[in-house]
Amino acid sequence: MKDKLVVYAFVDDKEPSAKVLKALSHPWIGKDHDRMVFVKKIGRDNELAKKLQVATIPTLVYLAPSLKESERLIDRKGGETTLRSIRATQKKAFEKMKKAAEPATK
Repeated sequence: MKDKLVVYAFVDDKEPSAKVLKALSHPWIGKDHDRMVFVKKIGRDNELAKKLQVATIPTLVYLAPSLKESERLIDRKGGETTLRSIRATQKKAFEKMKKAAEPATK
């Protein structure tokens, strides 16, 4: 799991959350599901939500455990989000992770 992008989805039972969850299962996003781990959390009244500073529902939080502590949080998207926005954040995260995994060249 350390080499995968972790996507936390903080949701509730309302329509905006349903739209975000549906977007995450879209084939355009799904083509990278093998490189990601999804964690669905209901609500924002929990320790993880506090730690990740979740202010609104729905919120997607992208973390890269393979990066050093200060760089792990890739992005936080609150409210309704578009497929393009999700895809762009995925790509940004994968590029950061790939760069971090490359040996430092001198």
